[in-house]
Amino acid sequence: MHGLFNKAFQAFIESVYGRQCWIEIIDRSGTNTPDFEPMMTYDFAVSEAVISACEHRLKRPREAILEDLGSYLVSNPEIDIVRRLLRFSGATYTDFIHALDELPGRARMALDDIVLPHIYVTEITDGFFAIKSAHSLPWANNIIAGVLRGMADDYGALATVEIVQNEGEAQVEVLIHDANFAVGKAFDMAASVG
Repeated sequence: MHGLFNKAFQAFIESVYGRQCWIEIIDRSGTNTPDFEPMMTYDFAVSEAVISACEHRLKRPREAILEDLGSYLVSNPEIDIVRRLLRFSGATYTDFIHALDELPGRARMALDDIVLPHIYVTEITDGFFAIKSAHSLPWANNIIAGVLRGMADDYGALATVEIVQNEGEAQVEVLIHDANFAVGKAFDMAASVG
């Protein structure tokens, strides 16, 4: 696992639940790493142990925790760079969804050693999308669903985001009810300096 995932998970837990909660999760996980390094690579078993410990400590299913992580990644102002990277995908939420398949390439431009799974987007009908991830991680769709929910809010779109089984394979389905439901968050191509 790229350390960026583990570091993002750590930042999410510490930001939402506090440092003490994170320390308890690490202790329960049996890992000896209270602080992950974003540029290191970790064994998948480390990430899995931390997620399992988190599930136990928070008494919430991992699916919900990981969806919250996805939303956190695009809504927390302290890490606005993720939101900005995604907002370059298009002027509307529909444009953003259509451009999801370009995300792994754009992420590699920022971090050349990161490997994001390819994302396949199919527009089933106008405003109704099926999104599949080529990643073998059993919880990748949960993070994607959280990101999609957070970005719908960011664009001001009213959308339903669900993970469903289709022919034995999980996919994320997005139904846009109203693309202009609310005023989206401000986005300027140039980051503010100061």
